[in-house]
Amino acid sequence: MSLVVVGSMALTAVSFSASAGAAKAKSPFNVLMIVGTTGPVAPPSDAEIQATKAAAEVINSQGGILGHQVKVQVQNDNLDPTTALSELQSAESGSSKPNLVFAGTTSNETLAMLPTLTRDQTLSMELAGSGVFDDPYQFALPDYLPTQAQAMVQAIQKKYPTAKKIGIAITNDAFGTALLDAYEPAITAAGLTYSVQTFAPTATDVTPELQALQATNPDVLIASGYGAIGGYILQDRANLGWTVPVVGDGQEGSNNLPALVPASALVGVSLCIQNVSVYKPLSQQSKAFNTFFKATQKMGSKFTQSIVLYSLSYDDLMLTALAAKQAGSITGPAIAKALESLKQPKVKPYVSWATEGFTKKLHVEQAGAVDYTLASPYTKLGMNLPLGSK
Repeated sequence: MSLVVVGSMALTAVSFSASAGAAKAKSPFNVLMIVGTTGPVAPPSDAEIQATKAAAEVINSQGGILGHQVKVQVQNDNLDPTTALSELQSAESGSSKPNLVFAGTTSNETLAMLPTLTRDQTLSMELAGSGVFDDPYQFALPDYLPTQAQAMVQAIQKKYPTAKKIGIAITNDAFGTALLDAYEPAITAAGLTYSVQTFAPTATDVTPELQALQATNPDVLIASGYGAIGGYILQDRANLGWTVPVVGDGQEGSNNLPALVPASALVGVSLCIQNVSVYKPLSQQSKAFNTFFKATQKMGSKFTQSIVLYSLSYDDLMLTALAAKQAGSITGPAIAKALESLKQPKVKPYVSWATEGFTKKLHVEQAGAVDYTLASPYTKLGMNLPLGSK
């Protein structure tokens, strides 16, 4: 078990009250990250860890969360839900119970931990998007799945107006299943038809599934895979010589695709992502973004993964700190209640999270379909270049 204590750093950010001296006299605010640091999603997990530590540095430099210095602890579950639950139960029964849990790299891990988190009234905030967002203490920063699906369909119709049939290549894990449930009504409502093939997120060859989709002759293929599987979808399509246009969704777009596959596999590929993930020079970014970027760089990041993994992981802690300040408490129930009616500050400390906010009924980001655009799979500083750029 490795304990990472995050110290102070002089960075400009929103003050979270209390002096650094007072913070030392208080118990720490313990953040536990249970993620897959080995296996097919290790690189994305590393990005999430770097950004969370960066957020802790920024908060601690301003006196901590209500005077409590943030300590980040990382546990590897190797992407296994059973291991994730075991690690959580061990932490919950230990002497340093976590104040906040980053519960899993994927939804399968999150769902395994959710009953224990709920029982113990432990706050969790993660990037998993399983669709289970009505738990009182779980919050997710990825956008609401029906909104993602609607944005995808609108993007396809705009770029490929003659398309009538959509193929969907998607993982069969908890997130993929929930996302597919959102795709189906959105595609049908648009007057389009579709065919689907699913596969395990740990698969290393999806050629048979792609051949089955190819036989249905879709006009556009939606690619949806997180981690290494996102690359296998595109590479196997290229190996088949299949030239169908591909639009990757948020799951696919969270990958650093040019690092996973050669340029030949990215021909005809675009991504439907939120506007905030599209590249802008740092000189054109907000003060909060530059604080986030510099702090994450100091954690050793080269931004080799999608910017959304870094920015939303950073926002997890920034939102938690802001909610704790508004609640005047670091307890899970108090912070959760504050998150449901968060008052937006004039100077926002977070960088990617939508300001529409959480509600009591929906603990998930609520951007709109208009906040999405088609972009290139190629990136610069982790941000996707505009469509057609390399």
